[in-house]
Amino acid sequence: MSKEINALQKIKAATLLSLLFVILFGLLKPTPISSRIKKEEFWANKTHGSQIYNIVFCGDSRLYRGISSSVVSNIFSPQNTQVLNFGYSSGGLSEEMFKRAENKLVNKNEIRAIVLAITPFSL
Repeated sequence: MSKEINALQKIKAATLLSLLFVILFGLLKPTPISSRIKKEEFWANKTHGSQIYNIVFCGDSRLYRGISSSVVSNIFSPQNTQVLNFGYSSGGLSEEMFKRAENKLVNKNEIRAIVLAITPFSL
């Protein structure tokens, strides 16, 4: 009988913790861009903008949704490193993407890298 009560308490505790995590993540998630014009501006600036970066991450939607440029940039904060997430939904790695990524790199002898996020779907 005590094993059944103990198991029931564990199930209740796990359910409560799961519910709290869902609520917490719901409150902390970033607000998506709601304006269609702002979304189009975001993608246009990302693809065709003239800003240059020290580190460019290339890949598909797994990269696009999984890497935060600001978090990576903060890791290098004393060096003022600029980071670009150059990932696209359904974007494969191609010669065109490599050329565009290279054009977004700084030309100086600073930190300078292209990071490829290779997944089976991006090949």
